Amino acid sequence: MDVGKAVSKLNKLIKRNMEIYNPSEETTGMQGVILFFIYNFKGDCCSRDIENEFSMRRATASGYLELLEKKGMITRSDVQKDGRLKKITLTEKAEFLMKKIKENIARNEAQLSKGLDKREIEEFLRIAAKMSDNLSAS
Repeated sequence: MDVGKAVSKLNKLIKRNMEIYNPSEETTGMQGVILFFIYNFKGDCCSRDIENEFSMRRATASGYLELLEKKGMITRSDVQKDGRLKKITLTEKAEFLMKKIKENIARNEAQLSKGLDKREIEEFLRIAAKMSDNLSAS
């Protein structure tokens, strides 16, 4: 099996697993992961932060944020330092789901790393980062 095919298969299984244990009919697994990122972000979170964290194109991040805003999970407001940027804030509705989203992510991480020791996980993360760098450089 080639590397790209293995990574693609793993990605599909992760997404499927996140959907199985999705805590809410109102969000998808990826939307939950984005909400979790915003929840844990230090400072003012903007769409650019989401683009960078998840290696998303601007249009993809914007699409996720528009849906989350329509669902009442986030609000976007002007950033005082830069009028072009929009600060993303979780609503009470999203805050209410956060415990279940955290549990879903923790369950997925535990299942994903089951049977792997700390050294194997560190090695995998090192290799994955190197592969990401390889693709980012092209």
